[in-house]
Amino acid sequence: MDGFWRATIECFLLTLVTELGDKTFFMSVVMAMRHSKIFVLLGSLSALILMTVLSTLAGRFVPTVLDPSYTTMLAFGLFMLCGVQMLLEWWNYEAVQGATFEETKKELKSQDTEISNQRLGCMLVCMKCFWMTFLAEWGDRSQLTTVTLAASRNAY
Repeated sequence: MDGFWRATIECFLLTLVTELGDKTFFMSVVMAMRHSKIFVLLGSLSALILMTVLSTLAGRFVPTVLDPSYTTMLAFGLFMLCGVQMLLEWWNYEAVQGATFEETKKELKSQDTEISNQRLGCMLVCMKCFWMTFLAEWGDRSQLTTVTLAASRNAY
């Protein structure tokens, strides 16, 4: 298997594992239940694309600034941290998922209390999904995974 397909499969599987049941996942589901699905998809997807590009750039340029041994240790530490966090979430799955879903619903409800579905313009829904997804992804496991993969593999 050549490098491109191997990296593509690795990225897909790591993203699937880190994003399934994540806060942004629930946020998009709740927003899609309330608003036009196409505009929720456009806003969320554009934020994820921008976050992926920024994370990849960080992963490509951080190793040029830091010594490779430090970068390797940092990548190892981040993967271990993410792995332990995922194991802890798995151990306490019901409580974590329920709390995350309720937290996301509460956050969305507080933002949507005075805005009705008819008055909310398509562009506003798209922008709201963009910013909510973009801000929720900062420091997320998938962002750290992308930075680490871009640092250790060919980013293209």
